[in-house]
Amino acid sequence: MDREAEAKEAMYDGKDARRAGLSIQANPHIPGTREYSAWDEGWSLEDSFIRKAQREAA
Repeated sequence: MDREAEAKEAMYDGKDARRAGLSIQANPHIPGTREYSAWDEGWSLEDSFIRKAQREAA
């Protein structure tokens, strides 16, 4: 089994994925992870577009 498959299996088993040798965090909403950074950046962009549209509509 390759490392990625082991990490996914560890996540489903409820173990910390780091035990499988990878620093993957299953939850993107936890600060400090690469996934969180991408999610937060995407949310910020989406939020800025919504606010811009609201200002233009007002």
